[in-house]
Amino acid sequence: MFSFHFSKLLVASIIAAIFSLGGYVASTTSGEHARFTITPQTLINTKGESVTVTLGVESETPVNVFAGVINFDSTKLSVAKISYNESAADLWAEKPWYINGEGTLHFIGGTTKPGGFTGSSPLITITFFLEQPGVSYISLKDSRMLRHDGLGTNEVLATSLDTIVNVSSEGEIVPLETTKDITIVGGSLGKNFDLSDDGKQSIADVSVLLGDLISNAKRSDLNDDGKVSLADLSILLETI
Repeated sequence: MFSFHFSKLLVASIIAAIFSLGGYVASTTSGEHARFTITPQTLINTKGESVTVTLGVESETPVNVFAGVINFDSTKLSVAKISYNESAADLWAEKPWYINGEGTLHFIGGTTKPGGFTGSSPLITITFFLEQPGVSYISLKDSRMLRHDGLGTNEVLATSLDTIVNVSSEGEIVPLETTKDITIVGGSLGKNFDLSDDGKQSIADVSVLLGDLISNAKRSDLNDDGKVSLADLSILLETI
């Protein structure tokens, strides 16, 4: 039993070391000023228990929109709950939602902070239930941050690191709590609000409006009340 667990720990340690080395190279690559992080990078626990990971954001330049998809091994992990009460994002164009059967968790969030977001902060905290033993993963794909520049420009991101999860065979499975999280789907208002002038409705338009909250730029006054406010943001979100 000891040699079995030791070998699994050794494999997880080697994999984590490889990803850590890759992360060091990515974080020092010229031109990359922001990244998403998943912490901790290595998790070891037993089947039937739960683990908590944090999706975080780091940026040296002002950004105001965060988006992406978290992928996890659905044969070994399932999401028990998510929390975003303490987050760099104070609004969600799409409320974080997950599909355990597909092993995905989607998110599109933004900040109304004047000047955009810089520094480091949690974005989403996720509790995973450990379904089956074995070495598993949690990773990020299709990740985007948009600059707080009034144009919805994509920020250049460093490569995010996977989290390696090592689940042992001991423990007892307990039922998961059900979730009421749903996807928020907006309907068209019959008007084109292409604020970023890229020929389409997207989260780039959200980024532009967030940048205009302070300046009161006329282009973002979507309800024609003479100011740019969260009411305009609400209208825009209904069209995306």
